[in-house]
Parts: sequence; C-alpha cells; structure tokens
Amino acid sequence: MTDNKMWFGTKEHMQYIPCPDTGADFTGVGYSSGTIQYLSGGAFIRNSDTSHREFSMSWNMGSRENLQPIFDYAAGVYGDAPYYFVDPMAADQNVLPEWWAAPRMALSDAPLLVGKTLPDKIPTPANSFGYPTSGALYTVGGSDVSNPLFIPIPPGMIFHIGVHGLGTSTASIHMSPVTAGGVGVGVDLTMLGVSSNVRFNTTQNTSGGVMGVELSVNGTGSLGLYGMIAQVLPTGITPELGGFVGGQGHSGVTFDGKPTRMAYSSALNLMGAAVTMVETEGWVL
Repeated sequence: MTDNKMWFGTKEHMQYIPCPDTGADFTGVGYSSGTIQYLSGGAFIRNSDTSHREFSMSWNMGSRENLQPIFDYAAGVYGDAPYYFVDPMAADQNVLPEWWAAPRMALSDAPLLVGKTLPDKIPTPANSFGYPTSGALYTVGGSDVSNPLFIPIPPGMIFHIGVHGLGTSTASIHMSPVTAGGVGVGVDLTMLGVSSNVRFNTTQNTSGGVMGVELSVNGTGSLGLYGMIAQVLPTGITPELGGFVGGQGHSGVTFDGKPTRMAYSSALNLMGAAVTMVETEGWVL
C-alpha cells in the first residue's frame, strides 16, 4: 500500500510487510463438476457461483529482517488465524468480497450476511450505474446472528463505504471501529440509492488506534441490499463518482501449510519466501 509494502496481520497486531513480487496468484476457487456428456451430444457443467480466494505469494529477493514477519505470523507469534491484508490491487476498486458487494449472491450459494434463512430476491430499481440487476431482502429477527466482516485500514488511509439499498424498522448494515482492545461503538449506515453516481457516504480513519472496521447486520426488520462498495484510499484523496464496482476483496485467510524459506546468500543478506493462503473466514458462522 506504500513503498511497495502491504498492510498485513491479525486483529492483535498488524504491520507492513513487503508486497510479493510480480506474478502473485490471487485466484478465485469454487466447485466445478466438470463436463458431463449426454448421449444426445449435449453437455452439462455445474459450477458454484461463489468462490473463495487462494493467494500464492512469493518474495524472490529480500533481506532476512524484512521477510521474518511472514514466518512469525505463520507461527502464531501475533495471534491465531484468520489473517487479514489489504490487497493493493483492490484497495481503490472495491475491497469487499464479491458476495458482500453483490448481496444477491446469497440467493445462490454465497455465505449469508445474517441468520440461516435465505433472503428473498428483489428487483433493483432501474438505473444507469451498473448495479446488480437484483438484490437480497433479509428479514432480520432479534435472535439472528450476523456473519461479520473485518476490513483492515493501514495508517494514514481512509476507509470509504456506501451501502445501496433500503431498510425498514431498525435493520441496517452496522460499521464498528476495531482496535487492539476489541470492537468499539459503531454506527448504522445510512442507505444510498442506485439512481446517482454517489458511491460513498461514510468514512473511518485510523485515529485513536483504529486498525480496521467490522461490518455486520444490526437491528430488526427488513433489509434490502442492492450493492455495496468500499475503498481504502490515502488521506486527502476524494473517491471518484461513478457506478457500481464489483467486489475484489476477501475475508480472513489461513496459511495453507508453512511458508517456504529459500536461503540465497548470508553474505549479501538475501533470502526468498513463498506462501499459500486460503480465504476461509467467510464460511465460518
């Protein structure tokens, strides 16, 4: 996010680590049954609509000091999984996972934002800003448990979010600041429509030790969600106006095994590292 570094860590401790070298693989992985051939000559393929992200990252040349935090995190020095980072490729686009950005995906196979009951499908009002053609209508009860999402915010950056939809009673998307001491007092986000180019109406900075935000569903009543957009931008940068941007972020990840460590030269203090991390948090209720 700055000087070729990215913000990484746990809710206990976050810090800058070197950005991986070019060629990092940030693949979305989902279920696929493969091609089924019919006797009639036709074919059938079954795929999941939703996918989790798998990150294959490598650092080809770095100092031992700069790369050591990667091994420390994998060893649990700074807390257990899940781990979080701001993907520099998504920060100025939409850092939300695709199923948060397009809540209609819960109608298929995406994780639910709250409760255990599928939302209803609702048509998105006509617009010229590219919002998903339908949304998700949740009926939220007092006992329904939200599936929260944590988004880290690097120092000197601002988190911008806009929730486009409609709500009744007290049901809303709730945003709470997160510090090393836990989740603070948050706010219910005011809904935006889909008929203008205004993407955002709420921000959060890092003053007071804030290390990120937690998004959740709060209150009771009906909550209709057409689309959500969030960006992490440097302080002083005004977000661009425009239409919907699909989710390109992810929920918390877990190391798939231990990082690989390659020693190149102790004399020159050069080594390499490679890790695979799998997005897992969004599917844990």
